[in-house]
Amino acid sequence: AALPALVSAIKLPSAAAEIECAGRGDLVENVSFEETAYLLWHGKLPNRTQLDELRAALGREAALAPET
Repeated sequence: AALPALVSAIKLPSAAAEIECAGRGDLVENVSFEETAYLLWHGKLPNRTQLDELRAALGREAALAPET
């Protein structure tokens, strides 16, 4: 499955609430790029399974063709 389009999938109000609840400093120090992307797309931080699935999907999308 392709990753959701950023513009159509961002859920800023719920993401903002999640950030406020977690504390901005905690997120900056303890949250990865992938977790931040998931938060913006889904409005909540991912669990371990969701994070693993997102990392796998990003890896598939980032892979270069053999002839590249």
